[in-house]
Order: sequence, then C-alpha cells, then structure tokens
Amino acid sequence: MNKIVIESTKSKPGVILDPDNHFFEFVGFSLPEDATEFYVPILKCIYDYSNTYAVLVKENVQVTVNFKLTYYNSASYRAILETLQIFSNMYHKNVKINIFWYYDSDDSQMADSARELSEVSGIPIKLIEIK
Repeated sequence: MNKIVIESTKSKPGVILDPDNHFFEFVGFSLPEDATEFYVPILKCIYDYSNTYAVLVKENVQVTVNFKLTYYNSASYRAILETLQIFSNMYHKNVKINIFWYYDSDDSQMADSARELSEVSGIPIKLIEIK
C-alpha cells in the first residue's frame, strides 16, 4: 500500500498514513470545510489496511496510531471516531494496536475527549500529557 502524507494547514490536520510501516498519525487542527471530502480517502486507506488483519496477527505486527490534535470540530469528531472504530475492529481480532493521544497539560478537555472516544469506540487509548 502506498504511503500518504498530507501537510497540515490552518484548518486541516497533517496526516501520515504509512501502512507498510504500520504507522498512522494525525497532527494539528481539524476544521476542514468539508470533513467528509477530506476524511473519505483517509478512512478508505485505513479500511483497506484493516483487511490485512489476519496477516498482521500472523506476523505479530505492532500498529502505532498517534493523535496529536490541538482542536477538532464535530464533523472531524465523527471521522476520528470512525477511524478508531476501524482500529477497534482490528484490535478485537487480536491485532496489536497502540493508540496514543497527545494533549497539552493545560487542555484537560482534549484528554476527556480521548477518554470518551476510547469508551465509545471500544479500544484503549493511551494518554500522553505534553507540558
């Protein structure tokens, strides 16, 4: 699968989707005017990657997903949740997935959001406080 790199802007997050290295990252603000249009190719890539779960289990692969978001709107929340649900399905099929949620120590709301997303999606999220 091809690596996808999207540079961040004032309203769109930076995204790295590197299926061959089992690495996925979202950084910055997520306020795209059309969140559906922005996130559909991202979700498709992750969904396609999820179809390899049997190989990932067999090869004992470790998947890393980083969320380093500063802010996101409600449309982005839905896309983030859908992303986490795809990874949750893989996790519940015994794929080793580590999801890291970085948040500023002054922003407890982002930490609370991660806890909520973890509960709703059914996958553990490790909180990492940045000082």
